Amino acid sequence: MSIAVSVRILPSRSLLLASCLMLFMTTAATAYGVFELPLNTLWQSGLTAVLCCLMAARFLVFLKRRSTFNLDIAASGRMVLRKFSHDQDDTSAMVVRLDSHSTLWPHLMMLHLRSEQGVLQIVPILRDSVDVPAWRALSVALRWLAVHERNQKNTSVTIGNF
Repeated sequence: MSIAVSVRILPSRSLLLASCLMLFMTTAATAYGVFELPLNTLWQSGLTAVLCCLMAARFLVFLKRRSTFNLDIAASGRMVLRKFSHDQDDTSAMVVRLDSHSTLWPHLMMLHLRSEQGVLQIVPILRDSVDVPAWRALSVALRWLAVHERNQKNTSVTIGNF
């Protein structure tokens, strides 16, 4: 059996939903906190509006940074990561290796991929980011790479909890 796999990683919809809920809860808590301050109504409304605008701007930055990735793993263990940005027509491709801070759990893969130039790219992969057969193939390939990377460099790559 070969570990070669090519997977297109889409931005997670469940991560987007969780981020939206956190933004809503933070905005509600902030608005409640502002209205508990001993200020007049005009200052409370203005401060709430400013804080809501700041949180919305931060959420727009989050939306802009969401990218689609293509991860190619060869049978030899060589990994190539291609990043497709929303604001650019071209893609950036780099040869990467699995960093020791990567986490491979049954429902989440948090890949810390380091390029040959030392650039760290963090790729969160949830179950809704790829289809089921690709999830299984990617999980097997990454676990194989993690074990072989650990044996070659005698460092620990997190598989499981910590």
